[in-house]
Amino acid sequence: MQRIIVRSTLSCILVPSAINRSVGIVLIAFAGLTGCTWLKSSALDVAYRFDDWYELQPVAGLTQPLTVSQVVHSRYDDQRNTLLSQVELRENRLIIVGLGHLGSPLFSVIWDGETLEAEVSPLLPEAFHSGYLVRDLQLSFWPLESIQQGLLDADWQVDEQPGMRQYYHDGSEQIRITYFPETDKWTQRWQGKVHFQHLKYGYEIKFEGLNE
Repeated sequence: MQRIIVRSTLSCILVPSAINRSVGIVLIAFAGLTGCTWLKSSALDVAYRFDDWYELQPVAGLTQPLTVSQVVHSRYDDQRNTLLSQVELRENRLIIVGLGHLGSPLFSVIWDGETLEAEVSPLLPEAFHSGYLVRDLQLSFWPLESIQQGLLDADWQVDEQPGMRQYYHDGSEQIRITYFPETDKWTQRWQGKVHFQHLKYGYEIKFEGLNE
């Protein structure tokens, strides 16, 4: 059973000291955040599945510890935004820290394979959903075999070829992901450029790795 927890603490989001000025994965604008960030004073701890077609997959066994800084550009209709993020894979956990354009923390998310914990700024709109954030990251970067295990609906299929991954529902393409440079090596994709397009819902995300 997967669970989500939104913490109700009033404290600063902790940002790893090694972080480069990188981006989160949401389709919203953030501006003017400085200093410590108050967190939402609401809590949720319930049985949790936010999607009916994909179940978040664990980190265990995927790779050696990995830390990647990224600039992430997002677009939804006429709205375009750029955020900064650091992604860490270690000790069977996925950790994502999102920063505003001034380097102030907007959110931190931890996924351990069973529980999704999030600390978020109250300046984020209610539409912000840490589950979708982790899902789109996994759909873009997790190995194909792991993604296939996460598909819950037999009407969904994933196809991968050099430089591209596509998700289909009932034979209709729903999501297209392209990789630059073209590579099927999982760790190299984090360092390159990845273009995520949700064709059904009309949004896109561009990840640009900052690490050499």
